[in-house]
Amino acid sequence: MLIVDVLRPYFKSLNNSKLNILAKAIACVACGLRVSHLIDVAAIDQHKARQLLLALKKLPQCRTIALLQFKDRFSFICHSELLVQHVKSTLQCPDQLAFIAVEGKEPQPTEMPTCLTTWIRDKLCLSNAIYYSPIVPTFMVALTGWLLEYPIIYTTHLPTDDPEGELDEWEVRTNCLGNQPLQLTKVYLSHPDDIHLLMSFSSLAIQATSYIKPFELELKQRLVDAQKKFHWLRGYHINIAFEQIKLDRFAL
Repeated sequence: MLIVDVLRPYFKSLNNSKLNILAKAIACVACGLRVSHLIDVAAIDQHKARQLLLALKKLPQCRTIALLQFKDRFSFICHSELLVQHVKSTLQCPDQLAFIAVEGKEPQPTEMPTCLTTWIRDKLCLSNAIYYSPIVPTFMVALTGWLLEYPIIYTTHLPTDDPEGELDEWEVRTNCLGNQPLQLTKVYLSHPDDIHLLMSFSSLAIQATSYIKPFELELKQRLVDAQKKFHWLRGYHINIAFEQIKLDRFAL
Protein backbone atom coordinates (compact mmCIF):
# COMPACT_ATOMS: atom_id res chain seq x y z
CA MET A 1 0.00 0.00 0.00
CA LEU A 2 1.17 3.53 -0.76
CA ILE A 3 1.10 6.55 1.56
CA VAL A 4 -1.45 8.24 -0.68
CA ASP A 5 -3.79 5.26 -0.26
CA VAL A 6 -3.61 5.59 3.53
CA LEU A 7 -4.31 9.32 3.35
CA ARG A 8 -7.33 9.13 1.07
CA PRO A 9 -10.01 8.18 3.66
CA TYR A 10 -8.85 10.96 6.01
CA PHE A 11 -8.78 13.75 3.43
CA LYS A 12 -11.80 13.15 1.23
CA SER A 13 -12.08 16.87 0.43
CA LEU A 14 -8.66 16.97 -1.27
CA ASN A 15 -8.30 16.43 -4.99
CA ASN A 16 -5.72 13.98 -6.30
CA SER A 17 -3.11 16.67 -6.90
CA LYS A 18 -3.20 17.99 -3.32
CA LEU A 19 -3.38 14.48 -1.92
CA ASN A 20 -0.26 13.46 -3.84
CA ILE A 21 1.59 16.57 -2.62
CA LEU A 22 0.71 15.72 0.98
CA ALA A 23 1.79 12.10 0.44
CA LYS A 24 5.14 13.25 -0.97
CA ALA A 25 5.62 15.61 2.00
CA ILE A 26 5.03 12.80 4.48
CA ALA A 27 7.31 10.51 2.47
CA CYS A 28 10.07 13.11 2.71
CA VAL A 29 9.70 13.11 6.50
CA ALA A 30 9.57 9.31 6.68
CA CYS A 31 12.79 8.90 4.69
CA GLY A 32 14.65 11.42 6.84
CA LEU A 33 14.81 14.53 4.66
CA ARG A 34 12.84 16.68 7.10
CA VAL A 35 12.22 16.71 10.83
CA SER A 36 8.52 17.44 10.44
CA HIS A 37 5.67 18.49 8.20
CA LEU A 38 2.65 20.53 9.30
CA ILE A 39 -0.61 19.20 7.88
CA ASP A 40 -2.20 22.46 6.77
CA VAL A 41 -4.01 21.56 3.55
CA ALA A 42 -7.13 20.38 5.37
CA ALA A 43 -8.52 20.32 8.89
CA ILE A 44 -7.90 17.17 10.90
CA ASP A 45 -8.82 16.78 14.57
CA GLN A 46 -6.76 14.97 17.19
CA HIS A 47 -8.79 11.75 16.96
CA LYS A 48 -8.35 11.44 13.20
CA ALA A 49 -4.71 12.49 13.44
CA ARG A 50 -4.03 9.64 15.87
CA GLN A 51 -5.81 7.15 13.62
CA LEU A 52 -3.86 8.45 10.64
CA LEU A 53 -0.53 8.03 12.41
CA LEU A 54 -1.31 4.45 13.41
CA ALA A 55 -2.36 3.64 9.84
CA LEU A 56 0.79 5.21 8.39
CA LYS A 57 3.08 3.38 10.83
CA LYS A 58 1.87 0.07 9.42
CA LEU A 59 3.76 0.94 6.24
CA PRO A 60 7.40 -0.24 6.35
CA GLN A 61 8.68 3.14 5.16
CA CYS A 62 6.80 5.03 7.90
CA ARG A 63 7.83 3.17 11.03
CA THR A 64 10.01 6.04 12.29
CA ILE A 65 7.31 8.72 12.16
CA ALA A 66 5.58 10.32 15.14
CA LEU A 67 2.77 12.83 15.72
CA LEU A 68 2.90 16.13 17.57
CA GLN A 69 -0.67 17.30 18.11
CA PHE A 70 -1.76 20.63 19.60
CA LYS A 71 -5.47 20.47 20.47
CA ASP A 72 -7.44 20.08 17.25
CA ARG A 73 -5.47 22.86 15.58
CA PHE A 74 -1.97 21.77 14.64
CA SER A 75 -0.81 18.32 13.50
CA PHE A 76 2.89 17.73 12.80
CA ILE A 77 4.08 14.45 11.28
CA CYS A 78 7.66 14.02 12.51
CA HIS A 79 10.66 11.78 11.99
CA SER A 80 11.31 10.59 15.54
CA GLU A 81 15.08 10.14 15.19
CA LEU A 82 15.65 13.46 13.43
CA LEU A 83 13.51 15.21 16.04
CA VAL A 84 15.75 13.88 18.81
CA GLN A 85 18.79 15.16 16.91
CA HIS A 86 17.08 18.52 16.34
CA VAL A 87 16.41 18.87 20.07
CA LYS A 88 20.01 18.06 21.00
CA SER A 89 21.60 20.36 18.41
CA THR A 90 19.28 23.24 19.33
CA LEU A 91 19.98 22.98 23.06
CA GLN A 92 23.72 22.56 22.51
CA CYS A 93 24.06 25.34 19.93
CA PRO A 94 21.07 27.72 19.86
CA ASP A 95 23.13 30.31 17.97
CA GLN A 96 22.83 28.21 14.80
CA LEU A 97 19.29 29.62 14.53
CA ALA A 98 18.31 33.25 14.07
CA PHE A 99 15.26 34.61 15.91
CA ILE A 100 13.54 37.79 14.80
CA ALA A 101 10.95 39.51 17.00
CA VAL A 102 8.24 41.00 14.77
CA GLU A 103 5.60 42.06 17.28
CA GLY A 104 6.95 45.62 17.57
CA LYS A 105 7.30 48.48 15.11
CA GLU A 106 10.45 47.11 13.46
CA PRO A 107 11.91 43.59 13.18
CA GLN A 108 14.50 43.06 15.89
CA PRO A 109 17.04 40.24 16.26
CA THR A 110 16.49 38.47 19.55
CA GLU A 111 17.82 35.50 21.47
CA MET A 112 16.12 32.13 21.43
CA PRO A 113 13.00 32.59 23.58
CA THR A 114 13.29 31.08 27.05
CA CYS A 115 9.77 29.68 26.76
CA LEU A 116 10.76 27.77 23.61
CA THR A 117 13.94 26.44 25.23
CA THR A 118 11.96 25.28 28.26
CA TRP A 119 9.34 23.58 26.12
CA ILE A 120 11.94 21.74 24.04
CA ARG A 121 13.94 20.68 27.10
CA ASP A 122 11.19 19.93 29.62
CA LYS A 123 7.81 19.57 27.91
CA LEU A 124 8.48 17.70 24.67
CA CYS A 125 8.20 13.98 25.40
CA LEU A 126 10.06 11.95 22.79
CA SER A 127 9.47 8.49 24.24
CA ASN A 128 6.05 7.99 22.65
CA ALA A 129 4.90 8.03 19.04
CA ILE A 130 2.23 10.59 19.91
CA TYR A 131 2.77 13.84 21.80
CA TYR A 132 -0.42 15.71 22.68
CA SER A 133 -0.69 19.26 24.01
CA PRO A 134 -4.09 20.29 25.41
CA ILE A 135 -3.26 23.91 24.59
CA VAL A 136 -1.79 25.93 21.74
CA PRO A 137 1.13 27.75 23.42
CA THR A 138 1.40 31.53 23.27
CA PHE A 139 4.71 31.12 21.40
CA MET A 140 3.23 28.83 18.71
CA VAL A 141 4.65 30.91 15.83
CA ALA A 142 8.20 30.41 17.10
CA LEU A 143 7.52 26.76 17.93
CA THR A 144 6.19 26.10 14.43
CA GLY A 145 9.26 27.71 12.87
CA TRP A 146 11.49 25.54 15.03
CA LEU A 147 9.60 22.30 14.29
CA LEU A 148 9.75 23.02 10.55
CA GLU A 149 13.51 23.68 10.83
CA TYR A 150 13.44 27.23 9.54
CA PRO A 151 16.95 28.62 10.04
CA ILE A 152 15.40 32.05 10.64
CA ILE A 153 12.43 32.03 13.02
CA TYR A 154 9.94 34.79 13.72
CA THR A 155 8.58 35.40 17.22
CA THR A 156 5.28 37.18 17.86
CA HIS A 157 4.63 36.51 21.54
CA LEU A 158 5.08 39.29 24.08
CA PRO A 159 7.47 39.24 27.05
CA THR A 160 4.40 39.62 29.27
CA ASP A 161 2.72 36.49 27.86
CA ASP A 162 2.39 33.59 30.28
CA PRO A 163 4.76 30.85 29.00
CA GLU A 164 2.31 28.29 30.40
CA GLY A 165 -0.68 30.09 28.90
CA GLU A 166 -2.73 29.39 25.82
CA LEU A 167 -2.69 31.40 22.61
CA ASP A 168 -5.90 33.33 22.06
CA GLU A 169 -6.30 32.78 18.34
CA TRP A 170 -9.17 35.26 18.21
CA GLU A 171 -6.95 38.07 19.49
CA VAL A 172 -5.68 40.18 16.62
CA ARG A 173 -1.91 40.47 16.81
CA THR A 174 -0.20 42.42 14.10
CA ASN A 175 3.39 42.03 12.99
CA CYS A 176 5.79 44.50 11.43
CA LEU A 177 6.67 42.50 8.31
CA GLY A 178 4.23 44.39 6.11
CA ASN A 179 6.04 46.57 3.53
CA GLN A 180 9.39 45.08 4.58
CA PRO A 181 11.70 43.85 1.79
CA LEU A 182 11.90 40.11 2.43
CA GLN A 183 13.68 37.21 0.84
CA LEU A 184 11.45 34.20 0.17
CA THR A 185 13.48 30.98 0.19
CA LYS A 186 11.99 27.96 -1.57
CA VAL A 187 13.57 24.54 -1.12
CA TYR A 188 12.77 21.99 -3.82
CA LEU A 189 13.36 18.28 -4.13
CA SER A 190 14.02 18.16 -7.86
CA HIS A 191 14.15 15.39 -10.48
CA PRO A 192 14.09 15.64 -14.30
CA ASP A 193 10.56 14.21 -14.18
CA ASP A 194 9.31 15.67 -10.89
CA ILE A 195 9.65 18.63 -8.56
CA HIS A 196 8.38 18.89 -4.99
CA LEU A 197 8.44 21.96 -2.74
CA LEU A 198 9.97 20.72 0.51
CA MET A 199 9.48 23.99 2.36
CA SER A 200 9.51 27.75 2.01
CA PHE A 201 10.21 30.53 4.47
CA SER A 202 10.83 34.24 4.45
CA SER A 203 13.54 36.31 6.09
CA LEU A 204 14.95 39.80 6.10
CA ALA A 205 17.25 39.80 3.09
CA ILE A 206 20.28 41.15 4.95
CA GLN A 207 20.14 38.36 7.52
CA ALA A 208 19.54 35.38 5.29
CA THR A 209 22.82 34.25 3.72
CA SER A 210 24.90 33.19 6.72
CA TYR A 211 22.13 30.97 8.11
CA ILE A 212 20.84 29.44 4.89
CA LYS A 213 24.14 27.97 3.63
CA PRO A 214 24.65 25.55 6.57
CA PHE A 215 20.96 24.67 6.33
CA GLU A 216 21.38 23.85 2.62
CA LEU A 217 24.42 21.66 3.27
CA GLU A 218 22.54 19.74 5.97
CA LEU A 219 19.62 19.02 3.62
CA LYS A 220 21.93 17.85 0.86
CA GLN A 221 23.72 15.47 3.23
CA ARG A 222 20.39 14.06 4.41
CA LEU A 223 19.43 13.41 0.80
CA VAL A 224 22.72 11.57 0.17
CA ASP A 225 22.08 9.41 3.24
CA ALA A 226 18.43 8.76 2.32
CA GLN A 227 19.29 7.78 -1.25
CA LYS A 228 21.27 4.83 0.12
CA LYS A 229 18.10 3.41 1.71
CA PHE A 230 15.25 4.58 -0.52
CA HIS A 231 15.53 3.82 -4.24
CA TRP A 232 12.77 6.25 -5.22
CA LEU A 233 14.99 9.17 -4.18
CA ARG A 234 17.73 8.34 -6.66
CA GLY A 235 18.05 11.00 -9.32
CA TYR A 236 16.69 13.73 -7.04
CA HIS A 237 18.68 16.72 -5.82
CA ILE A 238 18.10 19.71 -3.55
CA ASN A 239 17.51 23.00 -5.34
CA ILE A 240 17.07 26.32 -3.54
CA ALA A 241 15.51 29.36 -5.18
CA PHE A 242 15.25 32.90 -3.86
CA GLU A 243 12.62 35.55 -4.51
CA GLN A 244 12.40 39.12 -3.27
CA ILE A 245 8.96 40.06 -1.97
CA LYS A 246 7.23 42.96 -0.26
CA LEU A 247 3.63 42.66 0.90
CA ASP A 248 1.24 45.21 2.37
CA ARG A 249 0.40 42.70 5.08
CA PHE A 250 2.22 39.55 6.07
CA ALA A 251 0.33 36.74 7.79
CA LEU A 252 2.01 34.40 10.28
